[in-house]
Amino acid sequence: MPTRSLVTCLVFGFLGVLLVAVEHGVDQWSWLGLPLVGLVAGSLVGRPSMIWAMWLAYGLAEAVAWASGVLGIVGPYWPVIEAGRLVAVGAAFVAGTGIAMQRRPAITTRWARAVVGVLAAVALVLTTYGVVAGVGFSSDYVVQERGHDCRTPAVAYDWPYEAINYDIADDATLRRDNVDMSDCATQGSPAGSEVTAADGTAIAGWYIPAARPDAGPTGPTLVMVHGGRSNKSGMLKYAVPFHQDYNLVLLDLRNTGRSGGTISSGGFHERDDLRAMIDWLERTRHPGWIALVGNSNGAATALAEAIDDARVKALVLDSMHAGILTQLGNVGETEKGLPAFPAALGVIVGASIRAGGDLTSVDPVRTIRLIGDRPVLLLHGSSDIVDRPRDSLLRNIAAAIDAGVAVRSYICQGAKHGEVIDTCPDAWALWTTTFLSEARAG
Repeated sequence: MPTRSLVTCLVFGFLGVLLVAVEHGVDQWSWLGLPLVGLVAGSLVGRPSMIWAMWLAYGLAEAVAWASGVLGIVGPYWPVIEAGRLVAVGAAFVAGTGIAMQRRPAITTRWARAVVGVLAAVALVLTTYGVVAGVGFSSDYVVQERGHDCRTPAVAYDWPYEAINYDIADDATLRRDNVDMSDCATQGSPAGSEVTAADGTAIAGWYIPAARPDAGPTGPTLVMVHGGRSNKSGMLKYAVPFHQDYNLVLLDLRNTGRSGGTISSGGFHERDDLRAMIDWLERTRHPGWIALVGNSNGAATALAEAIDDARVKALVLDSMHAGILTQLGNVGETEKGLPAFPAALGVIVGASIRAGGDLTSVDPVRTIRLIGDRPVLLLHGSSDIVDRPRDSLLRNIAAAIDAGVAVRSYICQGAKHGEVIDTCPDAWALWTTTFLSEARAG
């Protein structure tokens, strides 16, 4: 066995693992560099029979990387993903041997043809799976049930409030018709025309004045943005630490609660809903200071709206993803029991087509870089398997620091996705109120 060929395979096998390591820490698309690694290695070695050494080197290097903690096993389908990577490296290696100067191109050998055939079969299966996921499951993402929680501030905490863009008398009807308002049959009458997004979608909400008597409508105000498959009622528990000192606005994003629309887009269109509510707030209350508090997709919505809205002075972002591709892959594995790749890619393409825009354009890891000198607080649960801290929180922090954004973060040990306030209620209240007080003072 030529020593040069073996060394080349070992070197490039380890290089392939480094690309995978980059994937887990920086960019989920870096695995696409694996075929390039195999192609270059094959062209240098020029011997298709050495493919076993390429596979062995890659496999051993990845095993060492996992054992040392460089790589993490994501979801129950990692063997399928790794097998796909090995096929990509191997097929590219064989193709690369055809580039080498030989009397008989290696790509014409029977063994090489078999490898190419396996690659084609795997590519066909993955493509079919991705298309099916894109067509079928993207509808689950954009067409979401409006939810059943219709509790009002008066029902939950006996707080006075004002209805925004709907008749408050309808809340009394809901209370009369539902014994348990956390499980209502309907969300009541739809929103009116006083608050509408840029595309005409009607947006409803609540205005809750601060309990402190001297706050007044021009006092500091927080706009609170719910996550997916929720509505303004789901943000009531988040409002508790702020009710004393802040005026509060809770809104229904499109396709939730009383608001109009039939499509959810993870923040792409919802940022316009939030902008419309801030416009209403400024027009009717003239607050001197505004901050946003968002949970999950609501956090991504808040960030996407704030980058072009100087009225927003600070952001509290809870359980926020970094990129929708990784988020949807994790959701597919944990909720539907499906391999993340290439289903997530198919869902994003399908959902983007249905929503009429590129959903990845509002990925927080992109938008957080554009927030400027306004302070940002990131909160996350250590046991979040929808947006794992490694794939979300840490990436967002790195992007913010790289752009010079004043970012602060806290992790609640044991908290799952969107449950930081439930698992660490006292700490959540302390983290957020301290942060907002300092943001106002600074």
